[in-house]
Amino acid sequence: MKPTRLSRLAKIVGGQIISGSKDVIIKSVSIDSRSSRSGDLFVCLPGKLTDGHKYIFEAQRNGAAASLVTKDLSVNKPTDGSRQISLVKVNDGLIALQKLANFCVQDYQVKVIGITGSTGKTSTKDFLTSILNISHEVVASQKNYNNEIGLPLTILNARPEVEFMVLEMAMRGPGQISYLAKIAKPLVGVVTNVGP
Repeated sequence: MKPTRLSRLAKIVGGQIISGSKDVIIKSVSIDSRSSRSGDLFVCLPGKLTDGHKYIFEAQRNGAAASLVTKDLSVNKPTDGSRQISLVKVNDGLIALQKLANFCVQDYQVKVIGITGSTGKTSTKDFLTSILNISHEVVASQKNYNNEIGLPLTILNARPEVEFMVLEMAMRGPGQISYLAKIAKPLVGVVTNVGP
């Protein structure tokens, strides 16, 4: 994503800065404290086994500039004497992540190609990315980043100069492709096949 001041990012996602500096610059987004880097916004998402809020200080130690939270965190002073991390409070971390991704797609004015289907999504994405990479700046879904969390992360961690995004879109139930398409705003949709 383009480097963005935290105060502007808070407005985009409909959040409120509740701690730290509003002037820190966010350069990318992470949801895993272990892989947080300098300039990251660490998004605290609830998991099946744990809660991302427990890892704010680990993310900070690894370089995160701020965290997106859904809880009132009254104690926000690390015990090791490091700086106070900036916190942006939102009602729903996942929706905020998706809003930010949607904003970035429109801000970049990038051409998005959405690929879905029962099988063949990854191969089609790889073929298309390989062709486009010959003469364009391209970002494509990595790993299994094809759902309501992975798709926004792919968008948000793209370089600002990207011209095309080739995004896989997976479906676990009715309406999911429509939901992902509202986030990514694809110019072109590819359906590889439809099966049981």
